[in-house]
Amino acid sequence: MRPDAASRPGWTGRVRLSRQTLTDLANLTTLRGSKHVGRPIVLLPDTAVAHVDAGPYGWGGRLQRNHPPQSGFWEPSEAAMHITWRELRAVRFFILRHLGELAGRRLLLHEDNTAVVAMVHPLTSRSPALMAELRLLVKLLSEHDISLRARYIRSADNWDADYQSRMVRPHEYRLARSIFEELSERWGACSVDAFSSEATAQLPRFWAETAGSAAEAVDAFAQPWADEPLVWAHPPSALLPQLVQLLEYTPTASAIVCAPYWPGSPWFRPLCDLASEILIFPPGSLERVAFDAPARLAQWSVAAFRVTPR
Repeated sequence: MRPDAASRPGWTGRVRLSRQTLTDLANLTTLRGSKHVGRPIVLLPDTAVAHVDAGPYGWGGRLQRNHPPQSGFWEPSEAAMHITWRELRAVRFFILRHLGELAGRRLLLHEDNTAVVAMVHPLTSRSPALMAELRLLVKLLSEHDISLRARYIRSADNWDADYQSRMVRPHEYRLARSIFEELSERWGACSVDAFSSEATAQLPRFWAETAGSAAEAVDAFAQPWADEPLVWAHPPSALLPQLVQLLEYTPTASAIVCAPYWPGSPWFRPLCDLASEILIFPPGSLERVAFDAPARLAQWSVAAFRVTPR
């Protein structure tokens, strides 16, 4: 305390430390026993390079060019957080996916968020929320002996990670993988996923709603359904009337249609008439992908319709 501090109006010379500050101070007293004590203070060369980014619905990244990309989806509480917090959490999630490759190494992180780059070097922030996330990152790095260095790059140069972080479209959901495999075993393997994105595709081949993805084609209604051995069709409910019409006018098409079990809907009875077999699955059979998927998704029962050539 400065000599003149006690004479200032309103200054008592006492402060109240938060619980987290006391915990941090206690942790500082344990540094003497750290495994890093006695090691040379040198800047080791980078031995791994990563690109990481966060989007509105998820995060993505790639370790070097010879590794497959990694991605994940935000929970509703995570999606509501500030973009800098999501960018920082994406770094930790990415490292967790690659612990086997990164343990004991020095990682160069390419990041297009200047605030994250500024925080990674001192590993501190004035924001309580960011500081809480930083503590988790520091703990992870320390436990696995990972050194982290960040370098800013433009978003245009971070295209790979940016693309992986934005694969999810608004309101997306999908059938649980275990149920899809059960249907495939019972009714046969499907050849293409008709209404999908990279985030929801059940099959390597899929048709997307919009361009700009790894989809084989765009617009399922413009594709030759009669040429496919068996189409997996799980469209948004708003497209089910149009799908029923397509199947009615394509009698040689073979498909498995997945839809909510809504017997009162105008498309339900015509779809039942087209099906040779119907299976009903209980609520909980659908998985949320985008955080803004329908709020009552977990309460929907699901129907699978086997449509065979007539």
